[in-house]
Amino acid sequence: MICMLDQHSVFESAYGLLMKFLGVDVSAKQVQRISEFYGEQIDPIIQADHIEYIPKLPPTKKQDDVCYVMLDGTMVITRDEGWREMKLTRLFHQGRSVQVQQNSKQITESSIYVSHLGSIKRFLPKIERHINPINSMKVFVVDGAKWIWKWVEDNYPGASQILYQYHAIEKLGAIARHHFKNHTDGK
Repeated sequence: MICMLDQHSVFESAYGLLMKFLGVDVSAKQVQRISEFYGEQIDPIIQADHIEYIPKLPPTKKQDDVCYVMLDGTMVITRDEGWREMKLTRLFHQGRSVQVQQNSKQITESSIYVSHLGSIKRFLPKIERHINPINSMKVFVVDGAKWIWKWVEDNYPGASQILYQYHAIEKLGAIARHHFKNHTDGK
């Protein structure tokens, strides 16, 4: 119950809900300790690749189906360590989508999401367990982080890499501001 509440709120809120609804008087620090303890227990299950506990992107039956891997990160403030990067990945197969409008498709089955707060070394294996080597085509839709582009080049030669539109516009805007003195010319 404590871990479930803590997944949906911060430690203090989980403590408040436990007290309010169950009359359980544990400190916010105890909620944190319990959540971190059980969170660490999950790592060996992930490492052992127990699919019954940690869902995995189902393999595709078609050899030419495209596996999309979307990676991005954001900075989050933590109490103990200051700013850290939270990484998030979404994986899905093209064959599991349907055309909903002329230029728009919708994924018909669940995507797999992988998130991680911590080192790249521990994050990448969590993603790689989902990327089926049988798929002939892989498309990585990523931000401009050099480590991601290098990882894809080193581990998935021949895969396509697409820069997120937001990041592409951001980079082009920076170049335009630097190169053109006149704002209108840059635009």
